[in-house]
Amino acid sequence: MFRFKLFAVAAALLFAIGGSRANASTYDVHFVGSFFDVFVELQVDNLNNVTGISGAVSGAFAGSPAAVTGLVPLNSNANWIYDNQFFASAPYVSNAGILFDTGSFAYNLYSVGSSYYLSTFNPDNSLFNPGDLGTLQVTAVPEPATWAMMILGFAGIGYLAYRRRQGAALAA
Repeated sequence: MFRFKLFAVAAALLFAIGGSRANASTYDVHFVGSFFDVFVELQVDNLNNVTGISGAVSGAFAGSPAAVTGLVPLNSNANWIYDNQFFASAPYVSNAGILFDTGSFAYNLYSVGSSYYLSTFNPDNSLFNPGDLGTLQVTAVPEPATWAMMILGFAGIGYLAYRRRQGAALAA
């Protein structure tokens, strides 16, 4: 009877952790161009809208890594056309792209077909780079529920191995 209750509690816990649909996803995004190198972490909601960004930009014009200070809110910058959307499969960004800021420069990561570009703009108009062609690497970051299910699975396998060894020792 104890084993059945233990199994029922474990099944209910796994269902509670893994049964709910996630409302957001996190992605590590790395852009490598001839002038700039960008490594950011994006938080994306279930409608593909980027809700958060953190990371750094480095390269010839960015200076030593400049910390990303945040997204530029939609319709707040007349110099750019952007939609701040990110997709789970290629092309990851649209032709309008994602606009983010480092305090002194604004950066727009966008795509044209299967090619990715990073544009830069200094608010005092001293530097404008219309598009640094580069490569984009995207990695999905596992959600906490995924980690919890994996840890519970490993614990279950370890428990089964322990019980099997204990049963073999008693039989001998």
